Amino acid sequence: MSGRFKGSETLETSKANHEVVPLAPSDWTAERYTFKEFSFINMMPCVVKINGSNGIFLNTEQGFDYKKGIKSFIVVTPNVQYTYLGEY
Repeated sequence: MSGRFKGSETLETSKANHEVVPLAPSDWTAERYTFKEFSFINMMPCVVKINGSNGIFLNTEQGFDYKKGIKSFIVVTPNVQYTYLGEY
């Protein structure tokens, strides 16, 4: 699979309402990356919001994989350890 990737370099820890999708480089027109494909794994139960959705509960290590566009992925729950990987 060709493409460019961005993801966790280590295990990350969320703050309340933490946006996982990183800011884009300053020379881009978009504020944040848009991922064509996205994968998230949570090490403990949490609530997330995906592309502006209402809260969605993910159980421990349930994770989330998506093969369409992700512009926003917010971890509502604080202190959740996780990793992510996205193709942009």
